[in-house]
Amino acid sequence: MPISIVSDWDVRLRAHFWRALQQRMGTDLRFTTAHMPNSNGKVEHVNAVLGDILRSMCTFAGKEWERNLILAEFAMTSSKCSATGLTPSFVNLAREPQVPANLGKPSLDVPAAEELADAMIATITHTRDTIERAKRKYEKENAGSRRPVEAVNASDQVLFSCKNLNLKMVACKLTSRYVGSFKILAAVPGTGSYK
Repeated sequence: MPISIVSDWDVRLRAHFWRALQQRMGTDLRFTTAHMPNSNGKVEHVNAVLGDILRSMCTFAGKEWERNLILAEFAMTSSKCSATGLTPSFVNLAREPQVPANLGKPSLDVPAAEELADAMIATITHTRDTIERAKRKYEKENAGSRRPVEAVNASDQVLFSCKNLNLKMVACKLTSRYVGSFKILAAVPGTGSYK
């Protein structure tokens, strides 16, 4: 069971049953704030890359794109992660998987097998290229766009922006831009988020 689950404020995830079940299983539910992608940036980044890969697979494989999902997964798990320098396969298995392109030519000459193997290798290569393009795209988009985060410590008092809150007020122009103050209970490690 996971130690914690970071999610949005979806009604199904806030349901009394779900919260009671996760509490019984020892899982800490951590809800993010709306319109704050940096509260769960790693997942947002992976989802963006997955979206690019799936769009690319639909274009590359046409109507048979779902048959190639396993090959796309293989390409993803055998691509190096920029943070660790390791592939997810190596992290999970402590060894790299065999890549069909590295195995060489078989001694048997079966054209249908050759054709299928070539198609599989082309799909894996295409997916890896798409992953690299997506990584470069998101690194370029995020380069220099983030401002440094001020250090906030536990027990500090902070204000919360009303910009994306759906407050039911008569005169929205006259409402305060910030609400609070709220006490910081703890920092969520590695996320830049706080409880």
